[in-house]
Amino acid sequence: MDFHPQYWHWLVFGMVLVIAELIIPNFTIFWFGLAGIIVGGVLLLAPQTSFTWQLFLWAIASGGMTFLWFKLFKPLMADRTKAGISR
Repeated sequence: MDFHPQYWHWLVFGMVLVIAELIIPNFTIFWFGLAGIIVGGVLLLAPQTSFTWQLFLWAIASGGMTFLWFKLFKPLMADRTKAGISR
């Protein structure tokens, strides 16, 4: 049995992961879900994409967005105020 996921499989998978972020409190799984939604969009535009390439795209998008989150965006969101800190 060969499984060829449709675009909506990836969209549902991505949405489930994004919703799971409400339960899992570390904001990492969100990027995996967003990557799944991106793969669903790519598959909608190019339905002949093989499952291997879909997984590859999902892994690259997930890794890239997670890397950007931890190295670029998260440090910018750090609270740098001195309010509430005792001397």
